[in-house]
Amino acid sequence: MFNLMNACFKKYLLSAAFRISAAVSLIAGVICGVLFRAGSSESLLTASVPVIASVALTVVNISKEWEYRTFANKLTVGHTKGKIFLSELGVALAADAAVYLLFGLGFAAAVPKNVFGIKSTALIRIPAMMMFAGLSLCTMSAAVSFMFKSHNSALIISFAAIFCMFAASEMLYTFIDTNEYRTMFYEQFMSNSVADPESGDRTDLITGIAVKEEDYAPNGFIKLAKTAYALNPIGALDLYSDEIRPYLDGGMPGQYDLYPRSLPLYSLFLIALFTAAGYAAFSGKNVK
Repeated sequence: MFNLMNACFKKYLLSAAFRISAAVSLIAGVICGVLFRAGSSESLLTASVPVIASVALTVVNISKEWEYRTFANKLTVGHTKGKIFLSELGVALAADAAVYLLFGLGFAAAVPKNVFGIKSTALIRIPAMMMFAGLSLCTMSAAVSFMFKSHNSALIISFAAIFCMFAASEMLYTFIDTNEYRTMFYEQFMSNSVADPESGDRTDLITGIAVKEEDYAPNGFIKLAKTAYALNPIGALDLYSDEIRPYLDGGMPGQYDLYPRSLPLYSLFLIALFTAAGYAAFSGKNVK
């Protein structure tokens, strides 16, 4: 196992994909820091660079094993598929974490120094959790790479999946933002009202205000949508950014800015799920 991981580390360190991904991520971090201004969203676009770079890095390096038939060579000398899979995945995630770290270092070097105040621990904790969520996407791309022997197919499917996650997160966010507080107040009103038997209007027993019953999203649907949003890595990144942005703006996050503390568990679940899927796919492949 050690020999396999050592060979993987050397492969990544010597690969053009790693050097390009590292350089691009570091430069993007510097640009993000330079463009950053309190209350501004100009730098948000560059924040997607480490996601794209890390996913591409994973796909390209795992796909090389298929294209150069080195998986078959490793089996020939006695390594098992399980050891091959875990060594490739472990080193891929380490390389991806380095890509995220370089982005953070570039940002920290270029951002105005007044963002590092007494809450500097939050500026370490939250980016670390964001990287963890990003690694769940890298694990997904690794699983796809073990399923498909062509890096072109793996790249297309990986980025298509991320695009679908982005679209789903946008729809879920819109649904939650539109309905959450309306549903909360509506159900509170409904629990404290009586319906007129003829008109169907409901009158609040305390205020005497009459309101017609209308369609609304039940609270159970809202909770389900919020869980799906948090389980989506793109949604998780948005939730993390909601809490870190007030710190970067020189303030403190409010009650509704805090990310759910279960988010790291969701990322861990996705990493385990994609790992199992990738291992199952690789185990069933004929690599000779």
